[in-house]
Amino acid sequence: MTENIFNKSQQKALAALGLPLWKLRASVAEAQENLATENPVAQNSEAGVSHCYRLGPWLLLFTERLPVKHPQWLVDIALALGQASSSAIAEVPSASKEQWDSAFIVTFNVDIQDTIPASMKAKIWNQIQNQLS
Repeated sequence: MTENIFNKSQQKALAALGLPLWKLRASVAEAQENLATENPVAQNSEAGVSHCYRLGPWLLLFTERLPVKHPQWLVDIALALGQASSSAIAEVPSASKEQWDSAFIVTFNVDIQDTIPASMKAKIWNQIQNQLS
C-alpha cells in the first residue's frame, strides 16, 4: 500500500514540471520488492563491485572502500595511468559506471591490502594494457 505525500496542488506542479510523483511505501520489504521488479538488471551486473573511484579519465571499480592511506600498488597504478599521485582518486556514485566509457574502466577484484600477489598485478596490468591498445 502506498500513500501520497503531496497535496493536489503539489501534484499538479510536479506534473507540470514532468517530475514523477513520489509515494511513501508501507514497508522496507515492499520497497525492496518494487526495486527488484523495476530494475532487475542492476542487481546482476558486476556483482561485488560497489565502490567507484575516478582517477582522471579512468573509473576504478573495487569490491570494498579504499583506505585513506592508499597502498603502494595503487599509487604505482595511479602513476602508470598518468596521474601525479593517488591523491587524485575521488569516490563517485556507482551510477557512474553506466555513463563511463568502458575503455577507461578498470575492475579490481582484489582485497585492498598493502601488497597483492604478483599474479593479480599481472592481471591488472594486462587489463590496463588491453584497454590502452
